[in-house]
Amino acid sequence: MFKKRGKREQSSRDRLFCLQKRGRKAQVTLFIVIGLVILISTGLFLYFKGIIIKEVEIIQPEIMPVKHFIDSCIKGIAEDGIEKVGLTGGYIKFPDFIENTPISYLPTAPIGNLKTPYWWYDGISSIPTEDFIKMQLSDYVAEELKKCINNFEDFGHDFDIKELGGITAIVEFGKSDVIVKVNFPLEISDKLGKTIYKISKFSATIPVRLKAVYELAKAIMETENKQAFLEEKTIDLMALDNDIPTTDIEVTCGKKTWYLPEVKAKLQRLLMVNLPYIKIEGTEYDKEQYVPNPFSKETFGSSYFNYHYVWKVTEVPHPDMHVSFSYDNWPMEFNARPSDGPLLKSNSQKGYDMLSFFCLHVWHFTYDVVYPVKAAIIDDEAAGRNKYVFNFAFKVSVNHNQPSRANYATAAFENPDRITEDEFCSDLYNEISIYAEDAVDADSITKANLTLTCGGYTCMLGETEWLSYGAAAGIAKKMPYCVKGILRGKKQNYEDAEMFIETDIAGKAYTLFMTPSRLIDNYKVVKHPLDSPFTEENLGNDEKATILIKLPEKKFESYGIYPADGNFPVKLLAKDDYNYNISIYLVKNEQLVGGYKSEWKVSWDELRDAKTIKFHVVEKEFKDETENYLFIAGLDSYSKSIPKPELK
Repeated sequence: MFKKRGKREQSSRDRLFCLQKRGRKAQVTLFIVIGLVILISTGLFLYFKGIIIKEVEIIQPEIMPVKHFIDSCIKGIAEDGIEKVGLTGGYIKFPDFIENTPISYLPTAPIGNLKTPYWWYDGISSIPTEDFIKMQLSDYVAEELKKCINNFEDFGHDFDIKELGGITAIVEFGKSDVIVKVNFPLEISDKLGKTIYKISKFSATIPVRLKAVYELAKAIMETENKQAFLEEKTIDLMALDNDIPTTDIEVTCGKKTWYLPEVKAKLQRLLMVNLPYIKIEGTEYDKEQYVPNPFSKETFGSSYFNYHYVWKVTEVPHPDMHVSFSYDNWPMEFNARPSDGPLLKSNSQKGYDMLSFFCLHVWHFTYDVVYPVKAAIIDDEAAGRNKYVFNFAFKVSVNHNQPSRANYATAAFENPDRITEDEFCSDLYNEISIYAEDAVDADSITKANLTLTCGGYTCMLGETEWLSYGAAAGIAKKMPYCVKGILRGKKQNYEDAEMFIETDIAGKAYTLFMTPSRLIDNYKVVKHPLDSPFTEENLGNDEKATILIKLPEKKFESYGIYPADGNFPVKLLAKDDYNYNISIYLVKNEQLVGGYKSEWKVSWDELRDAKTIKFHVVEKEFKDETENYLFIAGLDSYSKSIPKPELK
């Protein structure tokens, strides 16, 4: 019993000792964990304290006016730069490839040289990147700050201020603001030279949602490039308007005729009126701004405008933002097929036998339309945020009544330090051979001036010369890397020629065919009264004739004006016989009073030594507009009574 009890007591003591030992270990472990937490916390505190010390300068009260002055300059400059970015769609200074390319921007004001570069035009996507816009603002602040401080003349009585280094600026886009940080090291001393202060960090915050506005603009442009929304709206407007002929049939014996400039003017009016009705889903817009059906009780939700003019470009809502689209009668490229000079005509079909009285007119016209559109995003003023307007422009392109938005090239904005044209053209990769030949007799052409256009860059390749011991004329040289470039050739007495080439693979060879032509400076136009076609008269002082010579299968057109102010030669193709379509319109005091329309066969034997051309037109006085139209419609018949153009 004693031994057993002793064992129990010993076992209890052992258990107590183990528990105490474990407790001490747990305490030690706890102390170690607490120590590690304190050590890590201290390290983090010191680390962030170091960062804070690096980022924040202690400013003495005596020099706060200097800091406030510089911060105020930065804010004013930044606000000005941000406004310019909004006016021009992302630019303060225009790169050379925009300045030197008038087709790349929309001139929106004749005064002040204000222009809005296109974000898409002629197959080139040219959306400036966010980094590019930041770079523009940073450079602008750094350049303009020196002007604003004006050598610190306002502080000349109180301080001597010495610049210890240059100005560098960094721009950041916040969710609701633009932050500008400037490093400008200064040494400031009082007039006695006893107290010296140093300061380098300045900043300003502009309460503008530039980032959000830019992202919406970019989404609109990218969606338009994918969906061709504006092109579809343009095609709809043409198809729905009775004054713009597309495809139709009419049972009538009266010939249907349309005047092309009037059709173009009607489309321009339609665009000016209808484009402002386009809305962006997820933005703020006025649901009362639409044209209701006068014969029904429709609301905006049930209207044509809600189903066809509300455009979804992004899933992200943009409250307090408005988007508008406009066309302000800017220059438009407008062409119709088929056309007869400035006229569009229906084709007549007549019945036979018992239906000989039946007349049917059919017409089908396709249009090529290219015009600029300006989009404006307005971010409304709100608590703590300024109102902001951001404009950008792009072209709408329709080809044969179909949207045409293929991207052949992209302007490079990704690298803020964008290479210059000289740098691009001197960065050579693969050797490419290009030969120039006469399109008629296949003779080699020397001294043809060749250029390569790739995106916004144009490189001079030089003139063709004899290669391979005189076997062919061309150039063989290394060229800049370009997946799809445009090769162009120019030479006197030849039509300008162009073709697509690729320089991404070495050893490729291309032949540029150039069509020979001949210019004739000396030509005149004489007129014949319709009721006396054998009478030949000179044009009156108030009369002027325009000459259009076309060869559709060669895509050749030549123009002439008589009498012309200055040198305005007529061009004809050379070294072969050609059958041209020629149209001449005689205008008196801006009214059409005569013309000529016919085929004109020109042989090379006649043209080779010709020095002059005499053109003939038939003239008639008109009582009214209907008689004028009838005369134009029958101009090809009236023209048979007078001589064809004469080469002498």
